Amino acid sequence: MRFLKTTVSIDDIGRVARELMKRGADIFELNAVRKRFSRVKGGKLLKLVKAKKVFSLIISDVIGDRLDTIASGPTAPDETTYRDVYNILNRRGLWNEISENMRKIIELGLKGELPDTPKPGDPIFSKVHNIIIASNAIALESMAKKVKEYGFKPLILTSMVEGEAKEVGKVFASIIKNIVLYSKPIEKPAAILAGGETVVTVKGNGIGGRNQELCLSLAIS
Repeated sequence: MRFLKTTVSIDDIGRVARELMKRGADIFELNAVRKRFSRVKGGKLLKLVKAKKVFSLIISDVIGDRLDTIASGPTAPDETTYRDVYNILNRRGLWNEISENMRKIIELGLKGELPDTPKPGDPIFSKVHNIIIASNAIALESMAKKVKEYGFKPLILTSMVEGEAKEVGKVFASIIKNIVLYSKPIEKPAAILAGGETVVTVKGNGIGGRNQELCLSLAIS
């Protein structure tokens, strides 16, 4: 088993992450790639911690609050592999665009010559207690309480919105139209609340922007 000190730069990692987002990759794909070029992501932080007990207080911005995905899971087991990362980069048309050192790391990982992230069942995780102290769902509940104070009727649609931002915007627009015309699924004045993570597939020279695209799509629908 080989241990490789890489010269992969933060700029290289950031560039690949931006390209993945432009090509419609979701957070699970992004983090699978990031974990291969970090000393702490994908459960590897625990290998650096000498304490017998670790309490990890986690703020989740990830759909479904998956511990292996929040902040790329520094204290959680990782089920993704070098093969997954290779497939993601190929599927998104990036394999030949990443740096030579990145390709070298992945190729060595595919051959089993580099250690992968610690997996479920690894005894290293017996010492950690992962505790989610804030999340999308918790935030939505707090928002619902607050809008009531302003006289609105809150409706939490979901904390697990996914998909292309422009398509999600159209769905939200249709719900708003239904409320305006028929007072369903909730009567006016209403506050429609939802959370999640959309994606944008960038075409042309744009730079993306999921929230803006969702709002613009909603506004013109």
